[in-house]
Amino acid sequence: MDRDEKRKKLADDAWSQAIAIGKKASKRQLAKTIVKRIIEDLEGRSGLGNEWEYCDSDVQAEIKQTWSQIVEKELASALDGS
Repeated sequence: MDRDEKRKKLADDAWSQAIAIGKKASKRQLAKTIVKRIIEDLEGRSGLGNEWEYCDSDVQAEIKQTWSQIVEKELASALDGS
């Protein structure tokens, strides 16, 4: 499996998990889970993972919160038809 196929599989797996979680969790929790998976992907990439680890924990928390808010807003828009 080449790199692009691995990324697609990871994305497909994340989407499947997000749907399963979404049936049981709030949009806010789903957004946090999606962001967590994105960060796990970043940490696994050469170069990017190291940069994330070097970010101050306050900056990491701010990024996670902002990304979660973005994802939550987009989920609400898509799922509520707004």
